[in-house]
Amino acid sequence: MKVSIFKILFPLLFATILSYSQSQKRAVKVEDYHKWSSLQNAEISPNGNWLSYNLNYDYGADTLFVQHCKSGKKIAFPSGSAPVFSADSKWFASMDTQKRLSLLDLESGSLKTYANTRSHEFYSSGNYWLVLRENGNSADLLIYQYDTNTEQSFTDVRDFTIANDGTIAVLRSQEVAIIDPALNFSLKTVTKEASNGYKKLYWSSNSKILSFFQELPDDRIKPPDHKVYWYNRADDKIKVLQSSDVDSLNSQRITLRRGVPALTFSEDGKTIFISTTGGEQESKQQPYEIWNSQSPFEYTLNKYLGNKKKIPKLWMWTPKSGKLMSVGTKEYPNILFTANRKSALVFNSLKYEPQYEHYSPADFYIRDLFTGNTHLFLEKYSTAPGMMGGSPKGSYIHYFKDENWWVYDISKNIHRNITKGLGLQLIDSSDQYPGVKLPYDSPGWSHDEKSLIIYDSTDVWLFSPDGKKNERLTNGKNDKVRYRIDTTIYSESPTRNKEDLPSQGFELSKGLVLEALAENMESGYFKWFPKLELKQLVYRKSGNSRLRKAANSESYIFIEQSATIPPRLMIKSPEMAQSKVLFQSNEHTKNYQWGTAEIVKYQNKNGENLKGILYKPADYIVGKKYPLIVLVYEKVSYKFHDYYPPTEYSAMGFTPSNYFLDGYMVLLPDISFKIGSPGLSSADCIESAVNEIKKQNSVLEDSIGIIGHSYGGYEVAFAISQSNTFAAAVAGSGIMNLIAGYFAYDSVASRSNAWRYESHQGRMGYTPFDNWESYEENSPLNHANRITTPLFTWAGRKDFNVLWKQSAELHMALRRLGKKNIFLVYDNESHIIHTSDLQKDLTKKTKNWFDYYLKGKKSALTNGMP
Repeated sequence: MKVSIFKILFPLLFATILSYSQSQKRAVKVEDYHKWSSLQNAEISPNGNWLSYNLNYDYGADTLFVQHCKSGKKIAFPSGSAPVFSADSKWFASMDTQKRLSLLDLESGSLKTYANTRSHEFYSSGNYWLVLRENGNSADLLIYQYDTNTEQSFTDVRDFTIANDGTIAVLRSQEVAIIDPALNFSLKTVTKEASNGYKKLYWSSNSKILSFFQELPDDRIKPPDHKVYWYNRADDKIKVLQSSDVDSLNSQRITLRRGVPALTFSEDGKTIFISTTGGEQESKQQPYEIWNSQSPFEYTLNKYLGNKKKIPKLWMWTPKSGKLMSVGTKEYPNILFTANRKSALVFNSLKYEPQYEHYSPADFYIRDLFTGNTHLFLEKYSTAPGMMGGSPKGSYIHYFKDENWWVYDISKNIHRNITKGLGLQLIDSSDQYPGVKLPYDSPGWSHDEKSLIIYDSTDVWLFSPDGKKNERLTNGKNDKVRYRIDTTIYSESPTRNKEDLPSQGFELSKGLVLEALAENMESGYFKWFPKLELKQLVYRKSGNSRLRKAANSESYIFIEQSATIPPRLMIKSPEMAQSKVLFQSNEHTKNYQWGTAEIVKYQNKNGENLKGILYKPADYIVGKKYPLIVLVYEKVSYKFHDYYPPTEYSAMGFTPSNYFLDGYMVLLPDISFKIGSPGLSSADCIESAVNEIKKQNSVLEDSIGIIGHSYGGYEVAFAISQSNTFAAAVAGSGIMNLIAGYFAYDSVASRSNAWRYESHQGRMGYTPFDNWESYEENSPLNHANRITTPLFTWAGRKDFNVLWKQSAELHMALRRLGKKNIFLVYDNESHIIHTSDLQKDLTKKTKNWFDYYLKGKKSALTNGMP
């Protein structure tokens, strides 16, 4: 058999060239880290000619840039943020950290600045710009007209809002007024009051109605009560609603809720929706708390949600007729509106309390908001996000039940199973949590409501509401590509309040932009049009993400990156055969040695196929052996193309590039969990992944470390209790005792952690009383006597998610057993480290720990301390 000498020599020659190329570059030192930046917040102007982006620095001030897409002309705004383009793409505005507002004329390049700015807004369909500037204890509203280059100022303005037709409503100390651009920005008083003043301005979508509130004098009852005003511009009339004037609102108080608009309108603006709650007399705080095991919720939540008087009640008020009607009822106070607000789902979130799912079940009833007719819709159905939604015109409700998608026709009162018998994989197999099985999602409907859009594991489908027609838009199953609609670019989508059914409409005739991710890690975007094949926008072996579309053109920008190529800003326009680079971040990287990344494949003991990411050092030499650090969490292989700038400022004390730039290999394995056995199953996956890397004969087997944070911290502590593979370990904010964790009170969620273990990340799927032994078997603390690996643990004393005492318990056990453990408690930090100096401290200590135990650097520890 003849063998070409070229085939023999070429690999050696290539390796020599590669090694020589790397040798001409400098090694990255800690002193070089300050050169790296992070490319963020890329946006494109409506006409597609300009873009803006931020370069954020761990070691210096961030900078905002605006850049012309063709000429490359660039203007910098030091410490700039909140960039916005005008609708005509002629102007650009941004704020800085000193409340200084900049207005840039993109055509002439002239720049205006305004100090002490509270807020600003371009009118989306006109030629003016509003700036609210502080003036002592008050503020002035400045209106700048582009076409005439003139400014008008109005004093004593606390807030403003612009109607869709351009009319401006302003809130002054004792007055509500409107400013009409059609009348040369003349000001007209709507109402004037000598006392309390007004709050919260809201325009109806048709710009005909303005509503607002007035807080009533303090009567020592909480929450404060309000009047609500409804101003009709057509007849210049005001209607006022006050709870004390209406019998049906007896003992109720009109309130301003947090997290949702204080009021909303019907489509025609003739009806408004407001909220009330019962009031309570201010009282002295008791010197004790009463925790009742029979209350609907645990103590803190029960103070608010368990008290029916405090549950907000929604009302429909039609000012012209004076009709006032409750949307919910005392029995079913919770609301989810359909898009047209003619119907609503009503339910009682307390019905099945106490319960320990992540999201509680409820009995849903559908209510006609104009007749009051109410009937059962779904019984004991999950309130989890992604399980239910509505059509954009309010005709249908879709929901996931019995592993299928159903559509409910509101007018006909008919439920239809539209996916039955098709054999589609609709349950999200990547969701390895116990509890309710979630679907792959339904992103929305066609605007005309003729099609519901749903996902299976790989593809995008259209289904008619009656289930008689369906169409698969993509061929991901055969191509081994996962397709999804990039919903972020559809600006026409309504802003959803928590009391609205999720509802998003897509104009199918204009096509759909799809994001694609292949099994081989190719990624990109495609455009789908009816009855045509997919049109590729970009698709290559790199990470392509954060797509933005110009509002008035077919120009797209996106970020491309890989493990070895820093993020770069790309553009794709119709006239381009290929996308092109607009801005390359961190260009200096080409002067430095860098590591490489590869996908590794392995199997756990159950034969399940898994992936991981292996980073190799910048100066990697085949045949040489290196220390290895394993970073663990859950499934992370989808991050294969992520670029990691080196930094000393990590909120978790670890950045992969810090290590592969310093002679380490770094492994990020995917973990597959078994419900009821999370510790044992994760340890198996970790060990299997490490064994696969050992087969490469490139690992110093006595110099393998492991690190993780949060649930990863738990996995680290458990893994080292099951294996002697690791020479050093670091675990941050980890759970060490599952039984203590189950009964611990989480003040962030205002409930105990039982739900985490029964239906979420704790992955037990049952209570300790159902299987106490399994909780113990999967707790690192119970195996502390088997730990031989030197362990560095850390936690924030103000971590109310995973209590710092979890790590303290393991520390006490290891101390009693005479094992090596350094436990670091950061007094004023929480689940992650927020303070920059302490981020640097943790990053340095983590590196010292690994350098000492994996590289033998004796100077890295002082008296055993990193």
